[in-house]
Amino acid sequence: MSIGIYAIRMEEKQRAEKRQRETLKQEFVPRWFRLTGDIASTPWGDLEIYEYNGKYTEHRAQVESCLDNDDLDQKSIVFNPWQFNDDLESES
Repeated sequence: MSIGIYAIRMEEKQRAEKRQRETLKQEFVPRWFRLTGDIASTPWGDLEIYEYNGKYTEHRAQVESCLDNDDLDQKSIVFNPWQFNDDLESES
């Protein structure tokens, strides 16, 4: 699969996830960042400021500590950027 097709599928997936969240009236919550409450003025308007929350470092430490464990549940540690746990590989 070409990079362009993969990018289009990812964008479609993101739009579908956003529609699903809106239908369920769920707010988007970034997994690896938190909203600071600060606003930055930019040429494109005022933007909210996010900062890294440290959770990805914890996630990676869990992955690294479990690499030698044969009883490991891979689904529990695999990186998945989608809020609704439906990965792109199942669509290809």
